[in-house]
Amino acid sequence: MAKPKENEYPEFYSGYIKLNPFDDIIQNLEDSLKGMLSYLNTLKDKDLNFSYAPRKWSIAQVVQHLIDTEFMFISRVLYIVRADKPALLSMDQDEWAESTKNQNKTVKEYIEDFKRIRSLSISFLQSIHPQDYTRLGTINDLEISLRAIGFIISGHCYHHITLFTEKYSN
Repeated sequence: MAKPKENEYPEFYSGYIKLNPFDDIIQNLEDSLKGMLSYLNTLKDKDLNFSYAPRKWSIAQVVQHLIDTEFMFISRVLYIVRADKPALLSMDQDEWAESTKNQNKTVKEYIEDFKRIRSLSISFLQSIHPQDYTRLGTINDLEISLRAIGFIISGHCYHHITLFTEKYSN
C-alpha cells in the first residue's frame, strides 16, 4: 500500500508522513516501535524527569504524549471505520502533557504501555480491509483518511525518536 495522497490529510501532517521510510503502514508501525523501544531501554527511572530546556517536556511527558496521541488517533480510526464521516474532536497536547507531570511511572511501565497501544494499533489496522484505508473522517473541519492516520502515528513516533536522539541524549 502506498503512502497517502496529499488530499487525504491536512497539510500540517505532511512532515510526519514524510518521515516514514516504508510504503507499508504496518512495517512503519513495527519499525518505529523497535526504534522507540531501543531508546527507552537505555533509560533509567531517574532519567524520566529530564528535560533539555526550561518549559520543555520531560522524557516521561513525551512518552506519555506518544501513548495518548496514538490512543487518540487509533480511536479516530475506529470512528471512521464504524461511522459515516464523523466529526472528531482535537486535543490540546500541552494541556494533556501538563496533566501527566506528576505521574509516578517507571521506565518499564512506560515501555509496557507503549507496547500495548502499539500492539492494539497494529492489530486493529491489520483488521481493516485495504479498500477502507481511503475512508475519510473529519477532525476540526479537515478531512483525513485511515491510511493517513496510520502513517501519522508512525511518523509522529519517528519524529520523537529523532528529538530524543538530538535533544535528550547526553
